[in-house]
Amino acid sequence: MEIIKRYGILILSTILTIAGYFKLKTSVSGGVEGANNYLATTGGTMDSVQFNMIQQGYIATNIVIGGALLVIGLGFLCFSVYHILKGI
Repeated sequence: MEIIKRYGILILSTILTIAGYFKLKTSVSGGVEGANNYLATTGGTMDSVQFNMIQQGYIATNIVIGGALLVIGLGFLCFSVYHILKGI
C-alpha cells in the first residue's frame, strides 16, 4: 500500500505539472479564442479597445490557472521524489 501511495503521488504530480505547462504554453491562443467566442456571442460588434481588454483578461486567466497547476505539480513532484529517495 505504501508503494502505491508513493508512486500515485508521483504520477499525479507529474500529470499536474504537464497540464500546467501545456496550459501556459497555449494560454495566448486560448485567450484569443475565448475572446473571439465572446465577441461572436455578443453580436459580433465591439470597440477594439474593449476587445483587447477582454482578450488580455482571458489570457491572464489562462496564465494564472496554468501557473498554479505548474507550481502545485512541481511542489508535489519534489515532495514525492524526496520521499521516494529518502526511503531508499
